[in-house]
Amino acid sequence: MLRVIEKGDQRHFPLDKGHATYLQELFVLPQIGNRGPATTPEGNSLMEKIREVEAAKALMTEAMGWSVMKWLREKKSVRKAADAANAALDQLNAEVKGCWPEPFRVAYSMFSQGKAQIDPKKAKFREGTSETLLVVGNIWRADGAALEAREVAERTFDDAERQLSTSLAREGCRKAIYSWELHEKAIRKAEGILVTANKRALLEQGPFAVR
Repeated sequence: MLRVIEKGDQRHFPLDKGHATYLQELFVLPQIGNRGPATTPEGNSLMEKIREVEAAKALMTEAMGWSVMKWLREKKSVRKAADAANAALDQLNAEVKGCWPEPFRVAYSMFSQGKAQIDPKKAKFREGTSETLLVVGNIWRADGAALEAREVAERTFDDAERQLSTSLAREGCRKAIYSWELHEKAIRKAEGILVTANKRALLEQGPFAVR
């Protein structure tokens, strides 16, 4: 098994300051819009709290205690906040996937088109195809669950407005927050492909990886 030597680990190879700098420079993660790298080298998500989503969550939490009249006055602001949160999540999701290695992007496109298999004539998929499909399929299903939850929340808000029902409005708030949480989890799964790809590149290129 390949093992990357970490700073201070003297059991296999002493990593001095110069070597540590080399590894830091080698391990450059892609920028995700204006939000910085997607993940740390250890695989921890660096997805910052999205301002629009946090604002919408706070508003939805507050709105659960509103009266019918308050809802009628503020329904436009609630819709606006929800739309902004959804748009921000969609943008970040697209930016993360845009940084994926090509095989993963093509595989996701195949899932989206309902194609069960990838063209075996494409050489880039001959190695590791099953693993790629497994990982991407899991993310594709997570995205689908998040989108379905969003649609349920939107229908609930529509019903609440039509029936002037505060109970349905509160339920819509809870479902909206749940949908955003699912979207955030799906994005973190998508980020995982980036850190895996960078770890793989480090192991292949770094001269300090040993068996």
